[in-house]
Amino acid sequence: MTQPARVSSIDALREFRRALERFGTELGGALSEVDATAQRMMSWLSHDQLPYWQHQIRARSEKLAQARSNLLRKQLSSMQDDPTCIDERRAVERAKQAIEDANEKVRLVKKWLTMVDKEYTLYRGATSGLSDTHQRDIPAASIRLAAMVKRLEEYAAIGTQPPAPGGNASSETEDTEDGPDMMSIVAETEALAETDAGGEAGSDGDAFAKLRRLCPSEIARAGAPRDDGLVRAWAVAGGTASPSAPRRGVDGGFNEDDDGDGHADAERDDCGTGSLSAYLGESPRDDERVSLSPGALDGRDIFLARLAPAFSGDTGWFVGGVEWVAHADPGVGIVSVSVGWLRARRPALGELLRLPRGFLVTIMSGAVGAVLDESDTRVAGDVDGGSSSRSGGRLQ
Repeated sequence: MTQPARVSSIDALREFRRALERFGTELGGALSEVDATAQRMMSWLSHDQLPYWQHQIRARSEKLAQARSNLLRKQLSSMQDDPTCIDERRAVERAKQAIEDANEKVRLVKKWLTMVDKEYTLYRGATSGLSDTHQRDIPAASIRLAAMVKRLEEYAAIGTQPPAPGGNASSETEDTEDGPDMMSIVAETEALAETDAGGEAGSDGDAFAKLRRLCPSEIARAGAPRDDGLVRAWAVAGGTASPSAPRRGVDGGFNEDDDGDGHADAERDDCGTGSLSAYLGESPRDDERVSLSPGALDGRDIFLARLAPAFSGDTGWFVGGVEWVAHADPGVGIVSVSVGWLRARRPALGELLRLPRGFLVTIMSGAVGAVLDESDTRVAGDVDGGSSSRSGGRLQ
């Protein structure tokens, strides 16, 4: 028979969660530093040292040819007082030795390049489990601890608060210490996606203000590991969709198959940016960075917010999964990926990345729900007077 849990301090669970998240941040930093050091070493050997010594071989070969030419001219000259040509012969020997030294350097550089690459491969294999723990297990544990704390607080509050006049003591969802309630955010953003453009806008500000508060700080984004390969632990979609629902792509996207041929229709790939042409700026470079929360490419309900750049080369864009950021510290587990990597896996997001700073985009059930500017004014979205059709574009 299962024994009941004996919890004597909710604060201890909170502190443990904070300690776990600090450990996750430090672990991610350590893994990223080792990866960066190994990459710098291999780059130094392959792009600096190897070309340098190969060039030295060519340059020293030219000097050897010049030294031999000088020796031959002196030997053929009948007017020289020193027929032994000692200086010229020594110059030839020095040039030969210089070429041998350069050849040895090339051999050593190639040897060390092979050894470093082999050791780095072995290191990545040995630490793959630790990387998975950092990217998947620690964030999942943090979410579970947050849920446990919330449930315990609700349990401890039973009998200490009078019921509401309507008979339901929890008729309104409030923000807790661990962040806004996820179901509240999902419900509000889903409702916004179905609201008519001329309808009431009173709840818009509240829901979108919550989403903006869920964005990580500049410090968190600047400290996030910048490695596209780290996303592999949580960027693989799973499950199947019903025949009437959007089909889930193998890369985690949601494709619309209107004709039932098993393929996503090409016209869905514009992500509904046709009405945004007046706001679109220059497209970010492929080597610039975008911050992702865990599961951002898996979930049906996500949002994009363009913040102030956190470092050189940062676009400022943050892509967050609503379910993740509502239950965890927004700064925990995020990864900085390149724009080119994101475009290759989510082509439809490429156009949205051209929106200026301050813009916020909600994507509900795989379709663009609303687009807001820096003043939270709705400039576009799937708002069509209550129609259930969402033709603004599915994520491909």
